[in-house]
Formats: sequence, C-alpha cells, structure tokens
Amino acid sequence: MKFLVSVAWLIVAGNTMAHHGFPLHFYATDRVSFEGRIQSVSIRNPHSSMEILALETDGTTTLWTCETQAKTLLDRKGLFEKDLIVGDSLVIEGSRARRAEHECEIGTVQLSDGRSFTFRSPQGRSDISVNTANTIPNEQQSSVFGIWVRDSYAGSSAQEGVLGLITRA
Repeated sequence: MKFLVSVAWLIVAGNTMAHHGFPLHFYATDRVSFEGRIQSVSIRNPHSSMEILALETDGTTTLWTCETQAKTLLDRKGLFEKDLIVGDSLVIEGSRARRAEHECEIGTVQLSDGRSFTFRSPQGRSDISVNTANTIPNEQQSSVFGIWVRDSYAGSSAQEGVLGLITRA
C-alpha cells in the first residue's frame, strides 16, 4: 500500500512540476518584442492570458496569444483586469513558446498610459516582487481581504516567512 501511495505521489508531483516548468513551455533566450492591440483578456488563476493583434512591418497583422502570471500575482503588482481594455495598445516583451509560433509568455508589458510591469527577466527568472508604486484599491488597503504577499523569498536577505499587507504610503 505504501508503494502505491508513493507512486501516486510521484505522478502528481511530476505533473505539477511539468505544468509549471517555464523551460518546458518557453525559451528563455528566444525573445519576442512587439506592439499591438488587445483582442481579448483572461485574468484568472493559475495563469492569465491575452490575445494581441500585432502589426507587422510589412503591414500584415499577427494574432499573438500570450500567457502571464496568475490574477493574484498581477494584483500584487498593481495590474488589474480593468487596466487591460480590449482595443488598447500595448508593448510586449517576452519569451517565445516552444510549441507555437505566435505564442509567448509576457516578461514585460507596457500599457498605453506609460505604466510598465515586469513579470519575468530576460534570463527566464520570475519577478515576484511587488510594485507598491501602483495604486492599491481603497477597499484593499487595510483589510484582511487585501493583497497579501511574503516580505521575502528564498535567497533574499530579509527575514523568511513573514506576511505583510500591502498598503499605500
């Protein structure tokens, strides 16, 4: 019985790692950069995505499908679904997908209002730091329902495991 439980655990753990493994789905060194207009937005957990219609240099258009972080992580950075309006222009820099020519994972997005959000470095490292310069909605400033984030992560110099509520200064 212990053997079957162990095998089941390995199968589940293996699938979880495979699903979330950036290098399995995207190239860290094959970067894409384009400007386009938002065609659709899906902000959810565990992954958010956008379809962006990019204008090519020859005048043709290409529909890109780009994945990004979960809703909870986007909220922590200050990028909310209301900020991503169908028809708005934006600039995407990211990593090309391994299995589809016009898919990517968003590393950085620059909105038409000039705000920029970074989710992954050009080296493929996830950037989970919080962008406290962006506005946190009033209802989430001092509430148990606010946007909670660890003050530190493995490898940082700050104390490990402390949770803090993000509030405006």
